[in-house]
Amino acid sequence: MVTTNLELATNEIITLTDAEKEHVKIIGDTYKKLSDLICTQCGYCEPCEQEVNIKQSLKQLIHWDVYKWDMAKRYYNMIGKSPMFPGKNATACTECGECEEKCPQGIPIIEKLKEAHEKLAIKE
Repeated sequence: MVTTNLELATNEIITLTDAEKEHVKIIGDTYKKLSDLICTQCGYCEPCEQEVNIKQSLKQLIHWDVYKWDMAKRYYNMIGKSPMFPGKNATACTECGECEEKCPQGIPIIEKLKEAHEKLAIKE
């Protein structure tokens, strides 16, 4: 399959239309934007003193931002309410910054936690 893909990619006869090239560029730009801030779930940010389940909050934010996966909201709202999702949601964050100091990717975790709650919390 790799050989076939390489042959297709280097084939001068097959070309993309301008619209297809623009679409590929948009996908590439979106991927680049998201990949710089995607949590790899390494866990270095945890444990949190306030018991915020950082990994799960960021994981569900990714599922929402990238895939618009509805279950992301359900899973985020199960944090602290199910043994599968221990700890607390993003509202327990006191913005101490310890998690950000430990993050090898330099993710602005405090900002991302706020974003996760804003996007994923089910308003009753």
